[in-house]
Amino acid sequence: MRQKVTIRDVAAAAGVSHQTVSRVINDRPDVAEETRRRVWQVIEELNYQPSDLARSLIRQRSETLGVVTAGLNYFGPSRTLNGITRQAEEMGYTLLLKELPDFRANDVQPILNSLLARQVDGIIWAVSEVGNNLR
Repeated sequence: MRQKVTIRDVAAAAGVSHQTVSRVINDRPDVAEETRRRVWQVIEELNYQPSDLARSLIRQRSETLGVVTAGLNYFGPSRTLNGITRQAEEMGYTLLLKELPDFRANDVQPILNSLLARQVDGIIWAVSEVGNNLR
């Protein structure tokens, strides 16, 4: 099995520092155009994929949204989730889905806590009724 290509592998193959590769990936303006082209060529040749985890640590954002929903077996909630998914993907987010057992779940705090523990950037509440189930 092949080892995962690292930013340092790209840097070595392109003859630049790993910081320069990072600047190219993040579209910083302080890189010469020829260097930028060479780095992108090596990235494509080596099929380099930046680590989402490393990027989220640097940016201090997970680029993940939590979605709390119920009743996905019904047309309305499933269509709502389709729309949320489409828009989130266009904006570069991944979704972490939590489905309530029913529309009137008594205690949703554990679900919210589990999403917060995953350090989501936001939570979308896609349930038609809230009631008194939040502390």
